[in-house]
Amino acid sequence: METLFSLDHFEQLVYTRQHVQASAQLSVALARLQQTRGELDTTFQASCMTGLSAEEQRQRFCTRLTSAVSTLFADPDFRLPPPSTTDCFSRCVNGSACCSRPPRQATRTTSSVT
Repeated sequence: METLFSLDHFEQLVYTRQHVQASAQLSVALARLQQTRGELDTTFQASCMTGLSAEEQRQRFCTRLTSAVSTLFADPDFRLPPPSTTDCFSRCVNGSACCSRPPRQATRTTSSVT
């Protein structure tokens, strides 16, 4: 059985400043994103997605997740969890493109400075 990630639950933990539990849920989210190579599948759950296209659901989910993570890390009382959890953070950051699209092909422009 695959582990589910509830964005609503994660947001509640973050916004009620339950840092330890929020860190554990963030670890779950990052591990799932790594396993799915950044794609949101049925193991990611969130409210208020009914009636949205797949792309709109993806955008809303990633925006909400990013907002909650930013809030968590911006809290002055937040401390990074023990090394076992931070291992997952580093694996995700170094190994997958969580909630991101493949980079666009760079276009070369030239400019001159006068």
